[in-house]
Amino acid sequence: MSEPPFLALCLSRSPLLSFHPISSRNSNTSLRTSIELQPAPTPSSSITSSTTSSSNYSKALPPIPPRAIIALLDLLDTIDEEVALEVARVQSHIKEAQDMIAVCKIERAARHRAPKQR
Repeated sequence: MSEPPFLALCLSRSPLLSFHPISSRNSNTSLRTSIELQPAPTPSSSITSSTTSSSNYSKALPPIPPRAIIALLDLLDTIDEEVALEVARVQSHIKEAQDMIAVCKIERAARHRAPKQR
């Protein structure tokens, strides 16, 4: 069985923190274009080995700037709003489909009853 792939999680280098704040009026396009994906750092052999030294964990990461945290929270709020709108749209489409199915069932039942009445 092969080892699972290494996923680098370094918030100070996260692409989500390296974007410019987006405006709410054009959030759909800004959301896609404001985040520049950067390649994950290449894992060193000490990280990927099964015996990682404790010195890798004891190194303090530089603090995340408050502006970056606020920008990330704004991005998450925007994503949350967009997801909520998309969920509402999908629910509306599901309701429309259910209504159309109900109409089709009623029409089919009426067609089956019509030949019997003749």
